[in-house]
Amino acid sequence: MLHRMALRVLPSLSLAVTEDSVRRKKRIVMFLPGLMAFGVYRLAKHLLPITDPLVLLAVSSVVALFPSLVAYWFGRAVLWFSIFRQDCGHLLGWLVGWIGAAYGIQLSLLVLTLFWIMHYSYLQHPDGPAMMAIIISCTSVARDAFEIGHVRKLSVLGRPFPTFPDGEQLRLLVQRRNRPLGLWAVAGVGIGAIASLCGVAAVDEHNAALVQLLGVTILGGGVALCAYLGWCIPSSSW
Repeated sequence: MLHRMALRVLPSLSLAVTEDSVRRKKRIVMFLPGLMAFGVYRLAKHLLPITDPLVLLAVSSVVALFPSLVAYWFGRAVLWFSIFRQDCGHLLGWLVGWIGAAYGIQLSLLVLTLFWIMHYSYLQHPDGPAMMAIIISCTSVARDAFEIGHVRKLSVLGRPFPTFPDGEQLRLLVQRRNRPLGLWAVAGVGIGAIASLCGVAAVDEHNAALVQLLGVTILGGGVALCAYLGWCIPSSSW
């Protein structure tokens, strides 16, 4: 969800996508894909085994593909010919593959997890959580794609932005500093795995999830602080 964080944390991007005129368009962009997702869910409910988690995630991913492109085009506010001429294939491929397909799966898993925490498990009551997972992921993908398209439109018109929310700068950083980043990533994975074992001591599964959440958050925050200090002042001793 790095693109979402960039759109909300960076002031230049956040101000660009939260103007009143942009918000009015965004409501329409989110409403129409939501209706489409509801119709797809009603159809898939009779044609596919929607009670299978893998099938549900696949449907969520496929449903989010089309709105990602349409919402991006609506945010760009130009003809498709201009989009293909001005935007590289790498950008459009990232939009469809990550913002559409992969991000749709992530959002569906997030929705199902929230329902599970509220004692409304998808495995026990599949209809309601499945419908909300498809609709919410589709509308969220459309919202983010529209905001990315709007930012791209402003950048083409000459408005300066420190970065574009496609993760390109992070990928370049990883390529340049792969060895120290790899060490911190290994440390994070190891400590995260250890922290996840904190829930073994809890009897109730919801209490175990809460203990795991607290353990991963606290230890993960500690690793993040150490990584920040290690990169910010690498010549100083601990």
